[in-house]
Amino acid sequence: MSSLPSGVIPWPWLAAFGGPAIVAGRVRRLQGPGLEPFAIFAAVQAATLFAAYTASGPLPRPWSIGASLIPLLAFSVARAEALDVLRGVFLALCLLLVGTSLGGISPLSTLVFVACAAWTLLHDVKLGAAEDRASARSPAPSLRTALASTVPTLLACVATFVVVLALLRSVPGDGRDRGDDAAAESSATVGPGSDFDFGNPAGSLLSLRSDRIVRVRNIGRGPVESGLYLRCAAFDVAGLDRWGTRPARFRRLPGGGRPVPVGFEPANGTTDTIEIEILQTDPGLVYVPAGAFELSAPTPLSADLTGGVFRFATATPPAAPWSYATAYSPTEFRALADELPDDRLAGLTEIRDELRQWTSIFEQLLRTPAARRAVDPVALAQAIASGLQDRCSYALRDPTGPYQHSVLNFLEGSREGYCMHFASVTAICLRLAGVPARIGAGLYGGDADDGAPGERIFGSQHAHAWVEIPYPGRGWVVFDPTPPAALENLRWIDFGADGAGGADAGPGIGASLDWSDFRLPELGPLSLLLIALPFLPWLVGGRRRSTRERGPRAGAGAETARTFLEALLRELAKRGHPRLGRESLEAYAERLGARGLDAAPIASAFRAYHEVRFGGLPFDETRRAMLTDARSTSA
Repeated sequence: MSSLPSGVIPWPWLAAFGGPAIVAGRVRRLQGPGLEPFAIFAAVQAATLFAAYTASGPLPRPWSIGASLIPLLAFSVARAEALDVLRGVFLALCLLLVGTSLGGISPLSTLVFVACAAWTLLHDVKLGAAEDRASARSPAPSLRTALASTVPTLLACVATFVVVLALLRSVPGDGRDRGDDAAAESSATVGPGSDFDFGNPAGSLLSLRSDRIVRVRNIGRGPVESGLYLRCAAFDVAGLDRWGTRPARFRRLPGGGRPVPVGFEPANGTTDTIEIEILQTDPGLVYVPAGAFELSAPTPLSADLTGGVFRFATATPPAAPWSYATAYSPTEFRALADELPDDRLAGLTEIRDELRQWTSIFEQLLRTPAARRAVDPVALAQAIASGLQDRCSYALRDPTGPYQHSVLNFLEGSREGYCMHFASVTAICLRLAGVPARIGAGLYGGDADDGAPGERIFGSQHAHAWVEIPYPGRGWVVFDPTPPAALENLRWIDFGADGAGGADAGPGIGASLDWSDFRLPELGPLSLLLIALPFLPWLVGGRRRSTRERGPRAGAGAETARTFLEALLRELAKRGHPRLGRESLEAYAERLGARGLDAAPIASAFRAYHEVRFGGLPFDETRRAMLTDARSTSA
């Protein structure tokens, strides 16, 4: 229970899950067979869950997984029978794994589990030895014997914890949307998800698994810059796990290869003209560099000139390869410290209702010393990105944690995420500070084309998301908060030499999942030692025997004899003569005789059981009849 982060599951929910199970574990009537005990327990459980829902509201879905284990654990602990000991330790281990997977590893919780499990297992060994001594006068186990029965089980639990946790961290995200309902506008997943939908009905970039989508060559002199951003979509409706787009006004651009102005041409500064050859037109996406101000295409296109987003004008894109030229001005964001962003565009500083209740989490990045000292948007954006990179690490897996939203877990949970998380958090923080910002998405960097020096090839492994801020006379200027080390080796998919999509598919990529995507994590020496320790007795040729197996060998049919004995004990308990805790069968028979019962058949039945269990004699018809007759006599 200590593995669940405090405050995640309110106390009414804890009481609702654990209370009925504790009552059922202590009330014998609710443990018998039949429909009546089950119906009573189900009714009580349903009533308490409804009361918890009324008092505290709905329980977040990820934590309902851990809460569903609480009734089983509470019942095993409350009933406290012999077989419940290992079951309780196993359920506690499961609860620890759930809490660690969703909320992060806690050394204190792990130590609490190890201490409780060790004490529980040692206590079980002592009780078992006491029962054997009372029934067969076997010697008390030494501390060495008790530890030999306990330590391997405890080490197996720890090894299981390490291995399962490592495997859970290595599995890619499942791609399901865990946020609120999608916006009414066309939307796109900026957090997790295998459908990175750009709002284009013809398909999405990341539904492709190809390392050759776009080829770029410089029409002027010199090679294509290695840090080129090619935008194919933009999102301006901020959300937690999903960003949407407002309805855009597309206008038709004429074809024929004539240059058409599509942005702000700088009065002075560096400009480049590049030719973009689309090698795969399946999604119908058109890519343009940030700062594009002129476009020359052989066929008509549709353009949202305000947003800088382009689409094919016809429902069926032209056959690949297909090329067009564009002129653009590469603008350094750091060079705009003396200018203010364009705040005339509507909605770029809005924060939706689903975000308002979580603003305090994002504002932590705005309260850093660097952010407080910032006097211009450039310094503020750099301070936010620096604080975010110090707080979170780049990893191609979905963040985990106590929240239902990926971005919140990115900040307060595992603090691991990829470009969409860095961009989303930065854009939200800028909006909270009054700086207009949106999310840009497309391709970044590319690889040098070995067959054509100076040209670059872009594939879906170069898919990327960044922040864009509007400036008067310059359009949308790119600010990328993703850690520079990650940008230098940006790889969503590793295609190999043959160009076929394959291993290392990151979260948010690909329409299908292949078992080859799963790889065992690298385990350190300590993890390997923990895995091997439980098997050391078998490796050296020894075989551990529990204290309950020591002493005389049980006869044939011992398990069946135990079943008959338990039926006799239940019958006696129903008549108001339950067996006391740790009471031997001989003492139990003497006490029944002292209370006026015919104890002779009962004592004979107990003796028959001892002959089978500890005397090595078979459970034959004579001994079966003794146990059966004793039960009918007691009834």
